[in-house]
Amino acid sequence: MTSRNWRSLGQNALVYFLLTAFLLAAIMPLVGILLTSLKTPAELRSAGPFALPETWRWENYVDAWEGARFNVHFQSSVIVVVLVVAVAVPLSTMAGYAFGMMRFPGENALLLLIILGLMVPTEAVIIPLWQLMGTLGIRNTYGALVWPQVALSFSFGTFWMRAHFKTMPRDLVDAAVVDGASQWGVLWRILFPLSRPALLSLVVLLFMWTWNEFFLVLVMARGDLRTLPVGLALLRGRYSSDVAVMAAASTIVSLPVILVYLAFQRHFIRGLWAARSRRRARRAAQGVFNPGGTLVVRASSACFASSPPLHSAAHRLMDIEQLHWQCSLDRPVEAQHAVSPSTALSGGRGELGGSPLHPLHRQVCDRRKAIP
Repeated sequence: MTSRNWRSLGQNALVYFLLTAFLLAAIMPLVGILLTSLKTPAELRSAGPFALPETWRWENYVDAWEGARFNVHFQSSVIVVVLVVAVAVPLSTMAGYAFGMMRFPGENALLLLIILGLMVPTEAVIIPLWQLMGTLGIRNTYGALVWPQVALSFSFGTFWMRAHFKTMPRDLVDAAVVDGASQWGVLWRILFPLSRPALLSLVVLLFMWTWNEFFLVLVMARGDLRTLPVGLALLRGRYSSDVAVMAAASTIVSLPVILVYLAFQRHFIRGLWAARSRRRARRAAQGVFNPGGTLVVRASSACFASSPPLHSAAHRLMDIEQLHWQCSLDRPVEAQHAVSPSTALSGGRGELGGSPLHPLHRQVCDRRKAIP
């Protein structure tokens, strides 16, 4: 083996060693809590948290569920999370589109005002929030739990979606406007289908933060309106000496977040790396022509076979970007389709389909030919 091969082998071994170490550091606490929740107190004192239980005591989960009325708190957590995510995500998407793709007077000052919500901790505004909720007459209601968390989530969501829309090709918007699309049409028909990874990543983050919210719920709600993290804290006073029951309750509280992340982990990771993928997709949307004058679109034949023909300049460009983005991330490249500029951008019929373009459409599309 050459020195380069040995160096590459050593780098790979170091990377796998570090990844394994971080994986164990993240997994071992969860394994310890899970094994602890299935033991008796005597067995826990004698064997430790990481030993396998001699008798799998599932009664600890029943005691935790009934002892802290987790059925009521679980229902309250689900209601609050669903309402916060359902309201915050559309509002953040529209605000992020406005700040990322539009220009208007005072946008920087307004964006700074919104981002202030990320800089101010909840503890600093909890007393004004308490007084405001009392003035509005919604203290100790779901409104007192939902609206403050919507406001806090809106700040981050706007910042997140603005950064995402900043990476979107501006030519898609230009082509859609030439086709007569309104701002709503550009957002929901052109950009929204391409923003699925960023949106799902935002949903996962807001779900996790809303589900684990403790201090705001502790102050604003009483009784059955309290969520699972507050119920877990109240359980500690009753079962402070029974570590196994506390471990079972902690497992119940954390299990929904883990399941949601596992269900959307592919989209979550894709959303975190969307900027890099978006640069590649932008080059496909802008038209990267080879010296022979053909537009090279790398995609699998299955993607082309399943893609319906689109008949406008904006949708034709979006089709090229979507094919490149989906196929480069979802499956390996199976084929390389060479599409002539007249077929892909000028309205001729081919793999991408289409009808003849209006001269204004052609002006929008011809700008791709100048890109080396």
